[in-house]
Amino acid sequence: MRANSNPLNSYSHLLRSAQLQSDLQKFHNLIEQLNTHKETLNTKVTQRTEELQKNEEELKAVEESVKGLKDRVGRQDLSAEDVRRMQGERARLEVSEKWL
Repeated sequence: MRANSNPLNSYSHLLRSAQLQSDLQKFHNLIEQLNTHKETLNTKVTQRTEELQKNEEELKAVEESVKGLKDRVGRQDLSAEDVRRMQGERARLEVSEKWL
């Protein structure tokens, strides 16, 4: 009797073939899921890269503004002590206005 003619061997071969087909289908499904996930992640990377560039531009603008304000303050004739004195005078004037 030949090994291939045995019905048990035939059934075993068919069963193994069916299992391999099932495994192959699962593998293809997994590949499809991973590709979808990869596309989603690539989209997020693109969005976040654009957001990062926008934030970097905003930061640069704010830094330039701060630098300009520091330069402006540096050129002022008023000192920090002058500012404190003027604030004190303003507070005294506000108090005296309330009494009037």
